[in-house]
Amino acid sequence: MFNFKKIVSSILLLGFLFSPTFLKAEPEQDSISSDSIQEEMNQQLMIYDSVASTLKYKQGLFVIGDNLATVKAENGFSYLESADAIKLLHVMWNNPEDNSILGAIVPSDIEANSEDLWVVVFTYDEDGHVNDDDANDIKYDELLATMKEDIENANAERLKNGYDAMHLVGWAQTPFYDKEQHKLHWAKDLTFGPENVHSLNYNVRMLGRKGVLVLNVVASMEQLPEIKSKINAIMASTNFNAGNRYNDFNVDTDKIAEYGIASLIAGGVLAKTGLLAKLGILLAKRLENYCLSDRRSCSRIKKIFQEKTEKGNAEG
Repeated sequence: MFNFKKIVSSILLLGFLFSPTFLKAEPEQDSISSDSIQEEMNQQLMIYDSVASTLKYKQGLFVIGDNLATVKAENGFSYLESADAIKLLHVMWNNPEDNSILGAIVPSDIEANSEDLWVVVFTYDEDGHVNDDDANDIKYDELLATMKEDIENANAERLKNGYDAMHLVGWAQTPFYDKEQHKLHWAKDLTFGPENVHSLNYNVRMLGRKGVLVLNVVASMEQLPEIKSKINAIMASTNFNAGNRYNDFNVDTDKIAEYGIASLIAGGVLAKTGLLAKLGILLAKRLENYCLSDRRSCSRIKKIFQEKTEKGNAEG
């Protein structure tokens, strides 16, 4: 059976949908030929499998950044260095290239060319030392209501610019902050467009001396139970190195961030940038996101490959 879903993954950056080159909208539905789509898909598969074979999965301890932190890849996880992580996200999953990626960890038991693969991507934001004094006072139900309102208010601008509306359904995982470890994680259940396609936005933040280590889990909503079962292992895998730890903060020399834990959850490290912060940074890898960008082409493609699959099964 043709595995279409294994090459359709995308990034939702600030809630804006990036479409792959092979899902372009056409004036007329008939202008999309099954042969041209098949050729494009075959080319994409060749690139996908070729790149997948070059990825180097590693076990052990790995320093990321300028001696910033150490990642321990063991007990079911493998490490991808920056170049390979960028290959996976950009070349294989068609995300915009992001050279700020420091590395990534992936489940050791899932092949790179499997549609079940998920990845934890590491980046770093040096916006200053985040004061966590508000951690115990946050009322997450009230925070969620505010976030929902902010996202709804931002939809007018999204629609104006030709993008689908985005809605925050609720917490996929209620925020939890480990004050001793200075590590935070939470997940949002978001929907897009009139089809209300659900997307998972799972975030991990590790607070350090001068900034925040950002871990974004790139996975589908269907993989949420698996992510939840491994979130403690994910958080334990990475720690700041000496000199960069939260308690290494020097009040006389180090900058203090202009936001706390609540703002980190509500708007991430873009809390100072207004509308963009309210939209947030989303990572997702689902076919349905492509469909939102180009429903007619996506429907056409799925119909073509459904027909091909049924024909192949009948002949087999």
